Amino acid sequence: MAFLARVGSKWGAVLETALSTVREPYKQLCGYRKLGLHHDDLLAENPDMLQALKRLSPEAMQARHRRMKMAFDLSLKGETLPKHLQPTAAEDVNYLRPLIAEVKKERLEREAFRRG
Repeated sequence: MAFLARVGSKWGAVLETALSTVREPYKQLCGYRKLGLHHDDLLAENPDMLQALKRLSPEAMQARHRRMKMAFDLSLKGETLPKHLQPTAAEDVNYLRPLIAEVKKERLEREAFRRG
């Protein structure tokens, strides 16, 4: 959403409204929920993400591993979860992105401190 901040508050609000109307249908079309995954399970690994994963609670990490194993298994079999077992939009929460943002903020603070 950094792009929205650059375009200004008036156009940013318009773009945010337009994007919010297509966000949920887009997530449904991606199909990751059909495999039992959450959106944060799909994030590309980088050093900040790996550090954020270390900060996850053991229960959240175990749930993530369980979802990943189940998705790999379903994918290999060419199957999907029954509709009643697929995560809903309410269950598909951002559990990892807040931690990644925190790790990134801390890293940038350290780099600024080192530069003087």
